[in-house]
Amino acid sequence: MLSGLPVEAVEFASPAAETISEDGVVGFAWEEPAETTDFELQQATAADFSDAKVRYHGPDRGSVITGLGEGTYFFRVRAEGSKTWSAPVKVEVRYMDMGLVWALMGVGVFMFGATVTAIVRGHYEQEVAS
Repeated sequence: MLSGLPVEAVEFASPAAETISEDGVVGFAWEEPAETTDFELQQATAADFSDAKVRYHGPDRGSVITGLGEGTYFFRVRAEGSKTWSAPVKVEVRYMDMGLVWALMGVGVFMFGATVTAIVRGHYEQEVAS
């Protein structure tokens, strides 16, 4: 409680209730109840927040979380002095499929080799013609 008045619940302004991150980064913004000075943002891998850890505590009206590995995460926020948490946000982190990464790298190596071969062959044929 701040100033003897109950603290209003905080709600996320962004992202949506369920979102996907392809790079392990997610930005949060939340609505500011009147007279709130600090906020607490929690992250968990369990929907019931039984393994919750604090990812941000302070006066900002948002936070950017980076370095998330592949998987499903849940986030919630509350104002200092409030016992009420926001509705949770579910974030799915999905990186590019490693099979596709290796296939694209293979194509890149092949193209590099073909380019070098064409340059060397063209140089050799030009030398022979001269």
